[in-house]
Amino acid sequence: MILSAAQSATDYPSVDLLVDALPAGTATVTIYRSYQGTRSVIRQANAAPTMGASSRPYIDAEPPLSQAITYSAYATSAAGAQLDVAQAAPVTVVSDQAWISDPLAPGRATPVIPINESMEEIEHVTPGTISDVIDSALPIASMGTTQTGNFQLVLMAPTAMISGKYRLVLQYANPFLLRIPPSWNYDLPSLAYLAHTGYVTKKASAVLGERDYLSLSVTAVQPPPSPVVLPARTYGDVRDEATTYGGLASLWPSYLDLLRG
Repeated sequence: MILSAAQSATDYPSVDLLVDALPAGTATVTIYRSYQGTRSVIRQANAAPTMGASSRPYIDAEPPLSQAITYSAYATSAAGAQLDVAQAAPVTVVSDQAWISDPLAPGRATPVIPINESMEEIEHVTPGTISDVIDSALPIASMGTTQTGNFQLVLMAPTAMISGKYRLVLQYANPFLLRIPPSWNYDLPSLAYLAHTGYVTKKASAVLGERDYLSLSVTAVQPPPSPVVLPARTYGDVRDEATTYGGLASLWPSYLDLLRG
C-alpha cells in the first residue's frame, strides 16, 4: 500500500491524499495526521469504506498551516484486522494568512485578519472545587485540566468582498476552526476550534474599503466529532458506490449527511 500527500489546488488550505495499491480484502481506510507531537484522524478518512477499489482519494480539509505534517494510512478488513500501514512523505501547507472555516463545510473557508490586540490576553481556566475539611487546617482541592483558552477575538476581512463570506461561516459554524501560522506566536493550538455565543460587527473606515470588523467572545473546544464525508460528491459517485437504497443507507447514516456529503 502506498500513501501520497500534496497541498491541494483548492482556494483554501488543504491536502490531497491518495491511498494506492490497497491490499485485497480492504474494507475501510483510516488516515491520521501527525504534527508537533499531535496525532488525530482525518475527518473524511475515518474508517472510510473503499467500495472494493484498489485506490482511493481523500482530502484533509483541516491541516495546520506552515509546518511539517506526516500522514499515515491503515487498511482494515471487514473483520477488523489490520492489513497494511503506509506513511507519506512530510508535507507543508504554506500560508501566510489566518483562515476561518466550517469543519463540516470546508469550502466556505476564508482568510481573515485577527487584530493582534484582541489576542494579547488569553484566559486559561482550571475547573475545580476546593472543599473545607472539619478539624483540618488545609482544605482539599479537586482540580481538572487547564483549558486551552477563553478570549475576545476581533477579526477583519482582508477585502470588503470577503466580509460577507466570513460572516456566513460564523452564522452556520459553531464551533468554527481558526488556523493561524505558527510564526504569529499566539498562545493557541495550530488548529483552534472555537465556540462563540454571538458576535458584534462594525464597519471600518471608508479609506479601508468598508471592510468589516467582527468581535466575538470565544472558547477553545474539542473539534466536532461528526464523521461526515466532506468533499462535494456527484451523482456519478452515488451511482458507482451504491446502486440500491440499502447501499445508500450503509454509506450515509442520515439524509442530512447525504446532503452534506
